Amino acid sequence: VVARGAGLPRRFKQKQQGRLQIRCGRAVKPGFLDRLTDVTIGAKLRAGMGTILAVAAIAVASSLIGMQHTHASFRTYAEHDQRLAGSFDEMYAQGLQMGQAVRNIILDPANPKAFRNFDAAQGDFQKAFDTAKSLSSGNAADNKVLDGIAELRKAQSAIDREIIATVKNSGRARVVNLLNAKETPLWRQVKKQLLEQRATLAARADASSKQVAATVARSTQLTWVAAILALIIGFLISASLIRTIRRPLLEMKAAFDEIAQGHYQNKIDITRDDEVGRTLQG
Repeated sequence: VVARGAGLPRRFKQKQQGRLQIRCGRAVKPGFLDRLTDVTIGAKLRAGMGTILAVAAIAVASSLIGMQHTHASFRTYAEHDQRLAGSFDEMYAQGLQMGQAVRNIILDPANPKAFRNFDAAQGDFQKAFDTAKSLSSGNAADNKVLDGIAELRKAQSAIDREIIATVKNSGRARVVNLLNAKETPLWRQVKKQLLEQRATLAARADASSKQVAATVARSTQLTWVAAILALIIGFLISASLIRTIRRPLLEMKAAFDEIAQGHYQNKIDITRDDEVGRTLQG
């Protein structure tokens, strides 16, 4: 409570009261909570709208971040995992094609198409292998498998060349022996590694797909939480602003009604320094 005197009526009349307020007929200095009521209504409206927009912006930002992460995960899945799996599928298919071409050469050494098919299958196998090698850079496990396949293919290719050279100069008996004793067992080892790695890649692709789905679900949940939070905060701020504006206006109306009825002895308790409080002080 501020002591009486010190020209208080004059100071209030000349709008030089500073932070002093009239409460219960006495001039008092406002506390912290009282100062919150001194904030202008316009400032409160701007703060409320700013808070709502900030929460909405957070909701949009979280959604965008989730979408970008989902896009990155899907891009990795589509451009890397699927291509790597496709390269192993291609190696397996071309391996089968090479085996069939070798058998066609043995059956009909005079048919040039069988030789062309063999050369084409070898070239396509190597292209698929190079693609897999490029996609597996930085992955020690995948590179180890590919190195093993490369060693087996080197040995198988040597046997294939020996078979082709023999079929031109020797009888079928030695060629068939080379095919059954050496070439076919080597291909079976290559096929085994190809199929095992293909199964590993399929499991990895399934895990990537599940990760993408989990990311989408998490982003959706965050968006819903932020949206609901924005609605709740918006409702609370709106209710507070309505109460902040409506209550003093009702008090001011009641005071003016008393004055209109000739009751000049009632004291007006002014506890705020916003637009309503300054109007009452005037």
